[in-house]
Amino acid sequence: MHDVKVFICLTPFSTFYVRSLITHFRNNGGVSLTFIATQYDEFVDKNQWDHVHILKKIGKKNNRDLQCFLRQAQDAKNLYEIIKNKFIFEECNIDIYIQTLDSFYTNRIFFEFKDYERVRFYALQDGTMNVFSEKINPTKLLLKHIMKLFISRKIGHNFYPFFGCYNGIDRKEVIKQFLSFFPSKYIEKTEVVKLVHDFEKKGKVTGKILIIGSEPHVNIIGYDKYLESIKVILSYVNENFDVPRFIYKLHPLVNKSIRDRIITDVKKIVKSDEIEFLESNQPIEFLDFSGLDIIAAYGVNSSALINIGLMHTYLLDLGVSGLEFIYKDMDYNKWEKFYRSCNVRILNSL
Repeated sequence: MHDVKVFICLTPFSTFYVRSLITHFRNNGGVSLTFIATQYDEFVDKNQWDHVHILKKIGKKNNRDLQCFLRQAQDAKNLYEIIKNKFIFEECNIDIYIQTLDSFYTNRIFFEFKDYERVRFYALQDGTMNVFSEKINPTKLLLKHIMKLFISRKIGHNFYPFFGCYNGIDRKEVIKQFLSFFPSKYIEKTEVVKLVHDFEKKGKVTGKILIIGSEPHVNIIGYDKYLESIKVILSYVNENFDVPRFIYKLHPLVNKSIRDRIITDVKKIVKSDEIEFLESNQPIEFLDFSGLDIIAAYGVNSSALINIGLMHTYLLDLGVSGLEFIYKDMDYNKWEKFYRSCNVRILNSL
């Protein structure tokens, strides 16, 4: 009987991060067979994996795109059958690494295999969600889960509504979570594995300012408050840096309408020859900071700032904005304390 590590990576960052995990496991003698499922094959070193399964890249027009959900559910059903037939039926010892229980791709795998003696589950880093691992508000997700159950049943798949933390870290079946930083909760179930990178580090006194786009936050706080958060960053930089030049890295999941709108509005504030917009599926951590002459980085509630600070210690400044719009009262205080503890400056419009 052999051991298998199965990674289901649903974002560019997680696909990038598990490269560090595989290196960590191999250095500690803990890898036999490896399997990765991801959409983002450009970040997969096929020499590092025994099995690579590429998920379909299925774009959605909006959060109510039924055809998109049906295609995702079908693709997820295919992944379920592959894992079941290739590993579960072969009686392997299996470690399965997931980011969330809220996805078609991971939900059924977790709830149908969590009680198998040979199967163990682990949580992967998924942005700011892992910092406090708050439990889901049942009233917010119940209808969404019922819809996912209905869609899954329609194509012969399954989805299990659940309460608790998105990544399942509050459940006994999830043994631990792997993060690149220490969270504020579930520390006893956390193993920190830093990102492996090989970018040259060199200090600079002149260079470019990176703005990390977090356009999906528009769905939470609205476009006007998101733009206000960007304006706060621009204002702070203009007050503290001489003749700044900007690189704005758009979020990989930005939709076209928001993309066009933010580019147009930012260009009304910053001269066109002073800002460059980057678009790619690359995780922000994957950028060649030294080659791009980046000297400081700012974002709207982005945990990527913490990884960046750990990877590029020569950066002159890190800052986060938008907390006052996204979090209220005690939540705001918790997040402010967290970012400050990671040497990330708080910028807000209050």
